[in-house]
Amino acid sequence: MTRSWAETATDAEAERQGQAFWRQLRTDVQQGTFWADEIKQLHGDPPARLEKAMQNLPLPAAFREAAVALRAMIRTKRKNGEDWDQELGLLYWLAAIDSFRLDRSERLNQPGFNVMSSIPARRLFELPFDYDTLGYRHLTLLKKTDVKWLRERFGEPRNHTTLNALHPEVWREYEDKTAEQQARERDRLHQDLGRLSETVHARPGMPDDAAAPRAGNKTPRASQLARWILIAFVLLILLLVLL
Repeated sequence: MTRSWAETATDAEAERQGQAFWRQLRTDVQQGTFWADEIKQLHGDPPARLEKAMQNLPLPAAFREAAVALRAMIRTKRKNGEDWDQELGLLYWLAAIDSFRLDRSERLNQPGFNVMSSIPARRLFELPFDYDTLGYRHLTLLKKTDVKWLRERFGEPRNHTTLNALHPEVWREYEDKTAEQQARERDRLHQDLGRLSETVHARPGMPDDAAAPRAGNKTPRASQLARWILIAFVLLILLLVLL
C-alpha cells in the first residue's frame, strides 16, 4: 500500500489512501499527535519540515507548510552563496499543483479538497505546464518575495493562469468520479444497515413465560428503543469508517 497521497498512481490507490489517511488522522487527533502541531516543532529543521509536509499532501495546510520550509532553505542558501534553483523550482511546482484545487466544487456542492484528494498524484503531477504559460499572479501559494525570486531567475512570464484553468477537463472528470465513489459508499452503508436491521429483527422470540414484563424488566417498547439505539450506534461507526 502507498504510504502517502504523493505516491498514488491509480484511482483505486487514491481512494484507498484517502480512506487510510482520514482514519489515521482521526487516530492522531484522539492521541493528541496532530501533524500540524508536530510540524511546528520542526521549525529549526526545514528539510524535515518539508518532508513532513509532503507526507500530508494534498491538504491545503501541507502545501503552505512545504512552502514555509522551502523559503527557509532558499534564504539559507542565498546567505551562504549556494545555488538555490532546485528549491525555488520545487516551490513553484508546489504552487502550480496547489492551483489545481478549487476552494469549492459547485457541481458537487462540497469542498474542492474532496475532488483533489480523489485524483491520483501521478495523474496530477503529469499535467503539462511551464512558467511562461502558467505565470505566478494566480498562484495563491506564492508570496511577494517568492515572486521576486522567480522574476529574478526566470524573468516575466507571458501569461498568468492556474493549473485548473489549463486542464479543466481533468477536474470535471474527477468531480464525476468523486460523486460515483460517494454514491458507492452510501450504497454500502445502506446495505450494511439493512443487514444489521434484518439480523436484529430475526432474533428468536422470547419464551412464553418471559413474554409478560416483570417488575424491573424492560417493556417491549423499551426493548425496541434499545434495538434502534444499537442500529444508530453501528450506523455512526460505519459513517466514521467511510469518511
